[in-house]
Amino acid sequence: MQQPVGSGEESPPPRVLVVDDEPELRRSIGRSLTRSGYDVAFAANGRQALDTLAAEGGVDAVTTDVDMPVMSGPELAREVLHHHPGVPVLFVSSSLVPARFLDHPLVDRLLKPPAPGALRARVGRLLRAAAATRPASS
Repeated sequence: MQQPVGSGEESPPPRVLVVDDEPELRRSIGRSLTRSGYDVAFAANGRQALDTLAAEGGVDAVTTDVDMPVMSGPELAREVLHHHPGVPVLFVSSSLVPARFLDHPLVDRLLKPPAPGALRARVGRLLRAAAATRPASS
């Protein structure tokens, strides 16, 4: 998604899809990420998030709540990790995250409401982890 180093073109900011059924929290997370230099897209539930990924593609990371109507965060994470390998998922929730996700190198958890610095740090760490899993280009 980002331009190669030395290509002479400026890299676009990483794009983060923020998924939460609470509009104010969704906006708050989006504001924090935008102020940190990220491009942000929004979805109110997991199904909308998958529709956004199918229509727009090109997201570098996903933040999601756990408990949402239509499709839960864990269901969304399973789909993202399967169909969009290399796209990390950050659960931002006060609910428990299923243990099967917690050992995945591209998954992390942050309690809500997240402090802006903690949110920025976790998203940055996940993006670096995702970059480290990509094959080196020649």
